[in-house]
Amino acid sequence: MTFKQWNRKLDKKLSALPRGEREKVQAYYSELYMDKQEAGMTEAAILAEFGPPEEAAARALEESGAPKAKKGAIGRFFIALVLFLFVGIPVLAVIFSLAVIAAAVFISSFAVIAAGIVDFIYFAVQMGLYGVSGAYIAHLGIGLGCAGVGFLLVPPFLFLTKKLLIVCGKLFKATGRYIRGKREAY
Repeated sequence: MTFKQWNRKLDKKLSALPRGEREKVQAYYSELYMDKQEAGMTEAAILAEFGPPEEAAARALEESGAPKAKKGAIGRFFIALVLFLFVGIPVLAVIFSLAVIAAAVFISSFAVIAAGIVDFIYFAVQMGLYGVSGAYIAHLGIGLGCAGVGFLLVPPFLFLTKKLLIVCGKLFKATGRYIRGKREAY
């Protein structure tokens, strides 16, 4: 095993620590490794002195006061798997359907804007060709009204789509933390 491989395993075993703490531990071992290498020790001898990365990680975790690894990770995984199969997949289908509906309504607001503008232009041309009539003026108003309604629909549907995607992201992160057994603050 090389020092790089040893250091990667150490990083995985230190996953309970915050990133800054992990980097400090790795910097300590990297500096110690460089000092011993400059003193003429071989890589194998240095790694033998450091011991397995699991033991080095255990020492670092003990010194940092981090809570010990919790038992039951496999149990949490199976609970999460069962919940995913019988609850998660239907919920994901509903969330996906809501996202598609929100996107469709958001896009339809642009279709309403386009239809209103096209209607206005069409009847403006009709008035130019055949003269002014009450029906043409009414259609001009309808076209402007449709375009206005479309413009009014854009912001709320954009807002709702954004909120839905944010909630979905938070749910996925919370599920991942539960499966890994971490209790981090949002």
